[in-house]
Amino acid sequence: FANLFRELTSKVSCPSSKKKNRRSQRQRIRLKRKKRESGDVPDKEEKQSVKKQDKEKEKQSEKKQAKRRRKNKD
Repeated sequence: FANLFRELTSKVSCPSSKKKNRRSQRQRIRLKRKKRESGDVPDKEEKQSVKKQDKEKEKQSEKKQAKRRRKNKD
């Protein structure tokens, strides 16, 4: 709600405030990028790749267990 109010008031007021707003947004993006590059925050692709690896490991372990079960039956 506060963001919406700010946006509406900034459109009414002088364009300099809009420039400030845009600048602060750029700074936020830059900070996020810096954090990501320094390795503090893992980016989305990294998280997804880790999830994928975990799923693949689970599948492989399930296959191994199934093989073991088949062997034990014989």
